[in-house]
Amino acid sequence: MPKITVVVPVYNVENYIERCLDSIVRQTMQDFEIVIVNDGSPDRSEEIIFDYQKKEKRIRYFYQENMGLGAARNKGILEAHGEFICFIDSDDYIEPDYLKTLYEALMQNDGDIAYCGMQQVNDQKEILGVNPQTEEELWSFEQPSACNKLYRVSLFRDYEISFPVQLYYEDLATIPKLLMVSKKNVRVDSYLYNYYFNEGSITKSYTPRVVEMKKVLEILEDFVKSQHLQQYEENMEYVHLYAGVINTSFRMILARCFSKKEIVSMIEHFESVYPHCYQNKIAKKRFPLKYKVIAFFIHHRMITIYRWMVLLRSQVQHG
Repeated sequence: MPKITVVVPVYNVENYIERCLDSIVRQTMQDFEIVIVNDGSPDRSEEIIFDYQKKEKRIRYFYQENMGLGAARNKGILEAHGEFICFIDSDDYIEPDYLKTLYEALMQNDGDIAYCGMQQVNDQKEILGVNPQTEEELWSFEQPSACNKLYRVSLFRDYEISFPVQLYYEDLATIPKLLMVSKKNVRVDSYLYNYYFNEGSITKSYTPRVVEMKKVLEILEDFVKSQHLQQYEENMEYVHLYAGVINTSFRMILARCFSKKEIVSMIEHFESVYPHCYQNKIAKKRFPLKYKVIAFFIHHRMITIYRWMVLLRSQVQHG
């Protein structure tokens, strides 16, 4: 059996899938399988994968009707033969030592999850930005990417953890669970995962679906309670403030389809779960000045000024 299962969900990536697969098969560590899950992609992705499969026998291919990224990853978990598992989005690519470095980090430290830094790249493979993924950031649950990590697959199976299906913010609903039940998380101080920056994905994030953050944080809260993980209450309070109160209200404003009353109602929901969230210790340490200002406006219900600030900033950025 292979040591690692690499799961690659596929949907409308005919221009990128070969680059992704090339980066996987050229790994310096070769003891792995590739599980490709085609999530009902209507483009030429399947044809390209079939051609690639002829020269790469470690690929196992599955097709399913379109159900979203979460369902595709869940299929990969179900079919995994490896002791460890990782997820590579099909428009991204990894550095040659990605698997070897993360695997050795786990072996040397008897860990359950290893994680590394990420680089944001464009079509020309130019680096647009970096995310070192510090331990502090990891535990803030701010950017809980599924893709820059190697997991012991038993975490998913022993704790019945899966990605939510057809729900926005599926990583936030899943990765903190794994971090909380992992006996040890190991950081690798290298940028080994390359995240493709699609400019159109930013504006797409300002949709009515932003309200699904409420369901996502409820999923996390239920898990914390069911697994008796109360030691992470401060982390949960922080994510309610950062992702719930601030980020969700910000995105609701930019979506331009929510009334002031609806925005305030959503804010009040997250505040009701953690009434003292504005005094959160992690927030006091991590928040830059702009978040502190936003939190002040929201806390004191200066929503009209807050909306004006967000919309004005958006107009300036987009000319």
